[in-house]
Amino acid sequence: MNWINKIKKKTEKIDNSRDLKRGEIKTILIDNFKEQIPDFPLLDYKNGVYFFERIKSIDNYKIYETFHLSFGLKDKNFSCSVSSTLNPTYRYIGTYNSGILTQHVNLIVLKKNKGIIPIEEAYYFHNGKIDTTTKIVKTIVDDYKQYGLRFLDKRYNDLFDNIIFDKGLRLLESITIDKIVLKEQIENELKHLDYVSSRLKNSVYLDMKEQLQAVPKQDKDLRQKIHGFAYSLLEYYWENE
Repeated sequence: MNWINKIKKKTEKIDNSRDLKRGEIKTILIDNFKEQIPDFPLLDYKNGVYFFERIKSIDNYKIYETFHLSFGLKDKNFSCSVSSTLNPTYRYIGTYNSGILTQHVNLIVLKKNKGIIPIEEAYYFHNGKIDTTTKIVKTIVDDYKQYGLRFLDKRYNDLFDNIIFDKGLRLLESITIDKIVLKEQIENELKHLDYVSSRLKNSVYLDMKEQLQAVPKQDKDLRQKIHGFAYSLLEYYWENE
């Protein structure tokens, strides 16, 4: 059976319930999250995506832990992901990320523990009927409890032991240049670098990157993320109070 037929089998599953009404999914989602994961209330709905969120903190910095859920009534699928970030702007950004300041990963990737997933398994499919769709929502919430929360809890605990993260916060607090000036300097330079942040020659960026690279006893994986982390710290600085 090819992938198209596998998807059709899921989206054309017959049950005797009525068709799902437009907008009805919001109530189903809220009810299931409220019952199973009450500390993740609905934050917002933007551009077809529902956002559920809880906020934790480290050293007076807020950690935004957000569940992204995109629902397609016509396409008959759900796309779900989990993110953890210090920068509130990234609560609404769907780009997957494995950086230090922000991590964002697909829920099914967490569940299956592998990055390459065939398309017929990459979404939560439904048939547009109230009963089946409600069951799929329950499956999503169960998966989020088991795999999403495990990811977020591990990520949160790892930040306490991340020597680069701790150093980055201290460096962030030492920046004195005006936020608007710094943003203009870096954005103007990026225009001439094809927006590749690792090629920046801005003195504030270079100094931060060099000090992070000088932190002893860091492993190879952390070291490879330093240039992106330095940029994301500066981005956080000019975007937030």
